[in-house]
Amino acid sequence: MQYISGTSKVVKSNPSDPSQFEKDPRLKPIFYGLAYTPFAVLEPNCGATLPNVTEDLQLLSQLTSESDVSYRFLEMSNEFRHSTD
Repeated sequence: MQYISGTSKVVKSNPSDPSQFEKDPRLKPIFYGLAYTPFAVLEPNCGATLPNVTEDLQLLSQLTSESDVSYRFLEMSNEFRHSTD
């Protein structure tokens, strides 16, 4: 496990599979679901990066009881990353 390059280095994860990451024991699934918009992604800015969004989703997935939805986002992130390599 290692920090994702180019992020705030909050989450350690498997570099080849972002759905595998170290959970933060301080975070609890207290929300049924969450709406998420990455920072700086709305017009006129588009400064969101895949590593930052991946790290956000790794954290957010620990706050919702709907983990299946969160993990689908992480899987999509992983697929996108591999398609751009």
